[in-house]
Amino acid sequence: MAIKGSMLEPTFVLVGLAGPAEGLEFPLAAKTTVGRAADSDVRIADDQVSRRHVVLTIVYEGRAYVRAEDLKSRNGLHVNGHRVQATLLDDGDHVLIGRTVFRLDRRLATDASSDVFGDILRPLRDWPGPGLSAQGAGVR
Repeated sequence: MAIKGSMLEPTFVLVGLAGPAEGLEFPLAAKTTVGRAADSDVRIADDQVSRRHVVLTIVYEGRAYVRAEDLKSRNGLHVNGHRVQATLLDDGDHVLIGRTVFRLDRRLATDASSDVFGDILRPLRDWPGPGLSAQGAGVR
């Protein structure tokens, strides 16, 4: 269960699969603009992309999603092969903006404290429990 503001809160990343942004990854903020303009959060150098093409907003409707809204772009917004004005995106959805195909990836956010605790707890994973030695431990 993702809890807003918690360590379990997912992050979203646009992964470029084809086109001008192929091979690039763009982590999404709470609100992310995509377009050709220099002030876009995700800038795509493609004449098929409008200056302000799409806005992506992380929303919570039971859990986190990304709301994609076309900003009256010339070539539109396509999600999973369908032209849409606005829709909720989820993990694995394919988004076509201009000539770039993106995949939306949902990733769990991590922070330094989870890495530290992982380092502390990792050696304990094989510990058999109190009162038993690690070597030769068995059920009695």
